[in-house]
Amino acid sequence: ENLIYWGSHGQKQPRLIIPFDERRTIYLQSILNYGSTTLGRNEFEELVGKNMFSYPKPTELLKKILGTSSKKDSVIMDFFAGSSTTADAVMQLNAEDGGYRNFIMVQLPEKTYHTNKDGKEVPTKGGKAAYDAGFKSIDEISRERIRRAAKKIKEDNELTLPEDFDGSFKHYRVVKPTKQTLE
Repeated sequence: ENLIYWGSHGQKQPRLIIPFDERRTIYLQSILNYGSTTLGRNEFEELVGKNMFSYPKPTELLKKILGTSSKKDSVIMDFFAGSSTTADAVMQLNAEDGGYRNFIMVQLPEKTYHTNKDGKEVPTKGGKAAYDAGFKSIDEISRERIRRAAKKIKEDNELTLPEDFDGSFKHYRVVKPTKQTLE
């Protein structure tokens, strides 16, 4: 339920009330105060490269949502991982608050190219930058962001990270089963 509260300077500020547990309620400022897609794009481009994603979410927004709505040992699932901002935000939040949240990112292996009649690979309209950078599918970009984000978090927080933070992850693929597997 959305409620309006008066801000400290007399202006109205929308706030969202999220029940955290039976004992308390957390007031969350409007999501507009936690970054924009421009910020999200800049974060992504610093880690991976330019012009691959137009509107990635900012990690600050996801950290605010996850920090107020998840426990420190939650499993966070993103069915449309794209640039894997959610995984980056989960790792950053764990580094900040000592949490042990895990993430599951799901991303179809959408190709950044198509094959023309001559058998030559041609970048898709929106996939040229990614293809030129060596990424043949969106899920490859997602995995690379997770690797680079984990490395950056280690470098930026080496003195405060828990000893068991290694930034590793497991990659699973869904494939068509063979006849032998089905039998």
